[in-house]
Amino acid sequence: MNGNTRKLTLEERLSLAAKKGKKKPKKIGSSPASQSPPPDNVSGSKLETSETIKGVNSAENAILSILTDSEDKTQLVTTQSSTERPGSKEEPLVHENVDRRVCSSPMEEPWSQWLSGDQMSLNAEELLKTLRPHVEELVNENERLREQAASSKSANTESSLVKLIKEKDGIIDRLRQEGDQLSKTELRQSNIIKNSRKRIVELENNLGTLEDDLSKKIELYEKLYSSHTDSLNELKGSEAAVIELIKDREKLYSVESILIEKDARIKSLEKALETKEKDLSEAVTSHQKESELLKRTTEEQVMILEASLEQLRIESEKSSENELSANFNSTSNLQERYNRLFEDFKSSKANSQAIEDALNSKVSGLESQIEDMTLTYDRYSLQIDDNIKKNSELELKLHKSEQMHQDDMNKINELQSTIVSLEASIRNLNDDYSHLQHKYDIQKDQLEHNIDQQKTKNGLQIILPESHQTKDFESDAAKLDDNWIITQNSSLEVMETPKILKEPFLTKDDNSLLSQVEKYDKYDMSMELDDMPDEASDLGSLNRETSFRNSSSRNLNRYSSELGSSARMNAQVVSKLGAEIRKFEVELSSLQNLCDKTQKERNEANDEIIRLLEENEKVNHLITENLNLSRQVEELGAKLDASLQLLGEKTELAEELENDVADLKDMMRQQIQDMIKLQEKR
Repeated sequence: MNGNTRKLTLEERLSLAAKKGKKKPKKIGSSPASQSPPPDNVSGSKLETSETIKGVNSAENAILSILTDSEDKTQLVTTQSSTERPGSKEEPLVHENVDRRVCSSPMEEPWSQWLSGDQMSLNAEELLKTLRPHVEELVNENERLREQAASSKSANTESSLVKLIKEKDGIIDRLRQEGDQLSKTELRQSNIIKNSRKRIVELENNLGTLEDDLSKKIELYEKLYSSHTDSLNELKGSEAAVIELIKDREKLYSVESILIEKDARIKSLEKALETKEKDLSEAVTSHQKESELLKRTTEEQVMILEASLEQLRIESEKSSENELSANFNSTSNLQERYNRLFEDFKSSKANSQAIEDALNSKVSGLESQIEDMTLTYDRYSLQIDDNIKKNSELELKLHKSEQMHQDDMNKINELQSTIVSLEASIRNLNDDYSHLQHKYDIQKDQLEHNIDQQKTKNGLQIILPESHQTKDFESDAAKLDDNWIITQNSSLEVMETPKILKEPFLTKDDNSLLSQVEKYDKYDMSMELDDMPDEASDLGSLNRETSFRNSSSRNLNRYSSELGSSARMNAQVVSKLGAEIRKFEVELSSLQNLCDKTQKERNEANDEIIRLLEENEKVNHLITENLNLSRQVEELGAKLDASLQLLGEKTELAEELENDVADLKDMMRQQIQDMIKLQEKR
C-alpha cells in the first residue's frame, strides 16, 4: 500500500510541475517590466536556494529537481529565442529543437512521450532508469542551447546580464551535481529498501513458524499437564506402595533378628543335645522354658510391630495430605500463569500486524533472539548433564538395593540348605529308630517265648512292659513321620536350618539294658537245649538256676520298664523337636514369600519413581520454555513499539522534506521567470 501511494504522489507531482512550467511562460509575456526583482534580490535568493537544496536527501526530490530544471531551461531557451530578431540565424534551429523535445500541446505532459500507460505505476528505481536517458538528452540539449544563446549574445554589451547568466549557469551546474548525488543516494536507499523488504518477508516467515511452534507447544503443554495430573495420582499410589515397602522391610529386619535369635537358640539346643547323656530331664525342662520365652518374645515383637505399623500409617496419611495440598497449589499457580501468558500472547499477536514497518529494529530483535536461543541451548545442555548425573546416582542406589537383595537371597539359600541337612538327619534317625524297633520286637518275642516256657515249667509270673506303651511309642513315631512330610512352597528354593538331632535316641543306660537282654537271650537259648536235668544231683543246680532265672526275670522286667519310659521320653523329645522344626519351616516359607513380594513391589516402585522423575523433568523443561517464549514475546512487543515510534518520526521528517522540496521548486521557478523577464526587458 505504501509503495502504490508513493508512486501516485510522484506522478502527481511531475504532472503539477509540468503544468506550472507550461502556464508560467504565458504569464511572462503579459507581465510588466516593473514586477521583475532587482539583481541583488535575485542573487540572494540564489544563495538561499543553494543552501536549502543541500539539505535534501530524498531520491524522488532529485528526480523532480532534474526534470523541472531541464524543463525550465528549455522554456528559458524558447523565450530567449522568441525575443530575438525575426531574421536571426539560430531561430529556425531553436524552434526545431523545441518542437522536437517539448510537447506539442500545452496541456500535454512532457513525459507522455517517454512513459507508456503501463509504466506509470512503476516504483522509484525503475522510474529513474526509464527517465534517466531522456533527462540526459534534455541536459545535453540545454547545454547546446546555452552555447547557442551565449554565441548569439556575444555582441551584446550589457555585462550585468552576462554575469547574471554565468551565475545562473554555475547554479545550474551545482544543482546538476546535487541531482547526481541525490540520484546516487536514491539508488542506495532503493537497494536498502529492497533488502529490508526481503528481510521483512523472511521475518514474517519466521514469525509464522514461531507461531506454529508456539501453538504446538501449547497443545503439548496441555497434554503434559493432563499427564502431570495423572502422574501425580500415580505418585500418590507409588508413595503409598513405598510406605508399605518400608513397613515390609522393617518387618523383614525384625524377622531377621528373630531368625538370628532362633539360630542362637538352635545352637543352644545343639549343646543341650550334647549334654543329654548327663541329664535328659534337665534338658527337656530347659527346652520348655526356652520355648515359652520365645513365645513371649515373639508376642512382644508382634505387639511392637503392630504399634510401629499404626504409627507409620498415621505418618503416611499426614504426609500424603500435605503433599496433596502442595501439589494442588502448584498446579493452580501454573494454570494462572498459563492463562496470563496466553492473554499476553493474544495481545502480542494482535500487535504483530505492524511488524513489517519495523526494519532495523526487527533485525536486531532477531539477532538477540538467536543469542537467547544459544543461551537456552547451553542451559538445556547443562540440564541434560545434570540429568545424566542424577541417573548415574539412581543406578548406584539401585545397584546397592540389588546387592542387598542378593545378600538376603544368599541367607535364605543357607537356611534352605540347613533345612535339607536337617531333613537328611531326621531320615537317618527314623531309619535307626525303625531298625532298633525291629530289633526290639524280635528280642521281645524271644523273651516272651522264653518266659512262657518258664511259666509253664515253674509257674512264675513275669510282668513285661505293657504293649500299649510300645504302641504309644510307635504311634508317636508314625505321627512324627506323617507330620514331617510338608509340602514345600513352589517359590522357595533349597532351604537350610542349623543342624540338630545328630545324637542317638538311646543313652548309655539304655544300651546296657539291651546288652543284658542279649546276654539273657543267649542264656535262654542255651537253656532251651535241655530243659530237664538228667540226674538227681543236678536238681540243686537246677533250683539255683531257676532262682537266678527268676531274679534275672525281675531285673529284666525292671529294665524293660525303664527302657519303655526312656523310649517314651525320647519319643516326646523327638516329637517336640519335629514340631519346632516344622514351625521354623512354615515361618521360613512365609518369610520367603514376603521377601519375594517386597522385592517385586520395591522394583515396581523404583521403576515408577524413575518414570515420575523423568516426567517431572519434562514438565520443568516445558515451563522454562514457556517462560522464555513469554519473555521473547514481551521483548518483541517493546521493540515493535520502539520501531513504530521511529517510523512515525521518519514519516514526519519525510513530510517536512517534501514540503521543503516543493518550496524550493516554486522558488526556482520564480527565479527563472524573473530572469526571463529581465532578458525580455533588456
